[in-house]
Amino acid sequence: MTATLANSIAARLCDDLVSEVALRHGREFIITTFRYPDGDSLNLYVEARGKETWVTDGGTTLYKFAVSGMRVTDARQHIIDVICRTYGLILGEDSRFSLQLDRKSPGESCRLFCEALTRVSTLRYDFLPRMQTALRTALESLLVERVRPVRRWTENWTDRLMDKKRLYPVDYRFNGVQPPRHVFRVATPYKAALVPAVVNFFRVNGQDVPTLSVIDPEANLGASHIQRVKSVSTEICFGIEEERIVDFALARAR
Repeated sequence: MTATLANSIAARLCDDLVSEVALRHGREFIITTFRYPDGDSLNLYVEARGKETWVTDGGTTLYKFAVSGMRVTDARQHIIDVICRTYGLILGEDSRFSLQLDRKSPGESCRLFCEALTRVSTLRYDFLPRMQTALRTALESLLVERVRPVRRWTENWTDRLMDKKRLYPVDYRFNGVQPPRHVFRVATPYKAALVPAVVNFFRVNGQDVPTLSVIDPEANLGASHIQRVKSVSTEICFGIEEERIVDFALARAR
């Protein structure tokens, strides 16, 4: 990779995707606004292969699997293969994911690459037992009683134009003539990793929607999980803080 290749590609990406171009051990890379479940930034390494330009993850994604003790089982490998086929990624024998950039729209290619790696990186949580809590019941009871008379919402909403594969669902999207608002329930490590992915997906696509994340206090999430959710949320609350939730949902509808 030449010294200017990462900078030239970064210059063609939107500001919401790029944090900065950095140098480590003599190698440049793009620090993106996407993050791995452990909070580390998702970095892009740009390479020239003949006349084409490629981005790779430098092997970081699967390395994080290894250091966390997670095995790539047949079931997980199948999902990884599906994600690669869906997004056009190649997984090499060196454990690096890579994608050839579209010459006309490298920004879109980089965004898709980051989205794909985000989906892969959350697989470590997909097979953990999901806690069944009363959070959803309590939250929806509150919304029905105090919000529905004023403002309606859609559950498990996805943007049909931007997210045709329905990979980035919003638990509750509040609609109406006023600007939308999003509310998420967070009760598992998987959800704590998914919420930043969903929020960043919308931001990269030009939609910075006010977001409230409701953390389940019975879930015993670690500090790093909570911090990841907090970093992308407009507001955060622990459990059913009734007035705060209602005020958020109705803030632009009163």
